[in-house]
Amino acid sequence: MGLRSRILKLVHPDNGGPRKRSVLEGSARSGFERENFARCLNLMLERRDLMMYGKRKGAKYGLPKRQA
Repeated sequence: MGLRSRILKLVHPDNGGPRKRSVLEGSARSGFERENFARCLNLMLERRDLMMYGKRKGAKYGLPKRQA
């Protein structure tokens, strides 16, 4: 399972909902994933797979809210 899949699984509402960045960083297992974490997170934010909720210091990352 890749880093993207693990992040999406962590922030799913059934698994606790939005998480802090430090928790998501901890999901990276290998050194390769740790090096590419920031790039993967930014890509997910651009594609709107994830959204940042809150201010920069205490921001949580989670799935986007449903469009009606």
